[in-house]
Amino acid sequence: MSGPRSMNPPTACCGGCRPCLSNGHFGLLLTAIAMLAIATTLFAFFCPEPIKEATETRWARELNQSVLEYRSAKYAHPVMRHACLVLFTVGGGCSLLYLLWRGAIALVFLYGL
Repeated sequence: MSGPRSMNPPTACCGGCRPCLSNGHFGLLLTAIAMLAIATTLFAFFCPEPIKEATETRWARELNQSVLEYRSAKYAHPVMRHACLVLFTVGGGCSLLYLLWRGAIALVFLYGL
């Protein structure tokens, strides 16, 4: 008669049977969150107020302002605009990759696919 199975959790990632942040999962998640936080901070500090408040159509039609003023404000900080674009895209892509990855692991665990 053999004894009961050990109740100690495995030391390596077991592939989805328990929450696991080893093997780079935590690094990917932390990198994505950091990129999104930096992009949001850059947007908050460097985006001009007209751009935050209204779209170009609303600016021209509802507020009766010149479209040229809006466009000049939109292109005021090109380096920060591109930095936000890259950080939002990469950070969002990493987040999406992580969510799809963990969702696939959950589906395999739940349904044995």
